Amino acid sequence: MKLSSITPKGLANAARMALLTPFALLARKRKPAVWLITERPDQARDNGYCFFKYMKEKHPEQPVYYIMDRKAKDYQKVAAYGDIIQFNSWKHYYYYCFAPIHISAHVSGCNPDHNPFAKRMKKILQYKDVFIPHGVSYGVSEFCLAKYAKIDLFICSGKPEYDNVLANYGYTKDQVAYTGFPRLDGWHHIQVNPRQIVLMPTWRLYLAQNPDTVFEETAYFRAYRDLINSPELSDLLAEKDLKLVFYLHHNMRK
Repeated sequence: MKLSSITPKGLANAARMALLTPFALLARKRKPAVWLITERPDQARDNGYCFFKYMKEKHPEQPVYYIMDRKAKDYQKVAAYGDIIQFNSWKHYYYYCFAPIHISAHVSGCNPDHNPFAKRMKKILQYKDVFIPHGVSYGVSEFCLAKYAKIDLFICSGKPEYDNVLANYGYTKDQVAYTGFPRLDGWHHIQVNPRQIVLMPTWRLYLAQNPDTVFEETAYFRAYRDLINSPELSDLLAEKDLKLVFYLHHNMRK
């Protein structure tokens, strides 16, 4: 951890975790093991929520808790099942230390306030990280590599993805599972609109995390601007009576 990354808020959160850790580890020896499940703090619409819903409906004998911000629009969806933990609360810190299983649609998603100190506590807390990605892994995503993410179980949605992760990400066969995604289970009876196309481009790390970027000057912006303003595309949509929905990735909306 670099000195430049240490802030008063970070130190306060580190103190909170240090205070709660011994109590949580003692409680773990006496109480049933619980699972923490989450996505983004403000969302419940992907693999995290779908898996939480599945566990509540099919396996109520297993205690599971969902981490979320109570101000989020999706909060009421999860509230119907109960056992919600407010993101970055004292309870969140306690259960982060107490729960031996952390399940998330994002790498280290259960981490309170994305605290770097919390991640460094893994050896002491001895929890397992289960990663149910919110996207399909294609090529190599460096932040998901075993040497960085240290995932204990990497869930894959298809055989080509499974083979790719196993070959290129540094995980063993015991750490990668080809099971499919929970969110796909809810699509069996979905009604598809044949007159609608969704264009949902992925994000770019070098754009999302660089505050000095002039977005309108990037190749990313120009490519999609030119596409959605293309006369050829407009003519095609009109000719085929189609509607195009342009849906920005969460990390690119800002």
